[in-house]
Amino acid sequence: MHDWYKHDNIKFYLDENAGVSSLLCQRYAHIKETGTGKRATICGGEQRIKNVYMSNTHQVQVEIVPTHSGAQAAAFLLQYNGKQT
Repeated sequence: MHDWYKHDNIKFYLDENAGVSSLLCQRYAHIKETGTGKRATICGGEQRIKNVYMSNTHQVQVEIVPTHSGAQAAAFLLQYNGKQT
């Protein structure tokens, strides 16, 4: 993920994937891996470029989290690469 969002004064949410000792998370998207039930939340605000998910299968669903009314939209890019086995 490439993250260009200005991180001042943004609303954060608890990251449900991190467990009890979780950090706050600016949610950008949710990933669900088809066939495995594996899920992940893509969070911003930590680094400009980072790896956010590696699938075990060939099919994932990505749901972009909508911006709340009046909030500044996040500027991010999800990059994906295929891998031959």
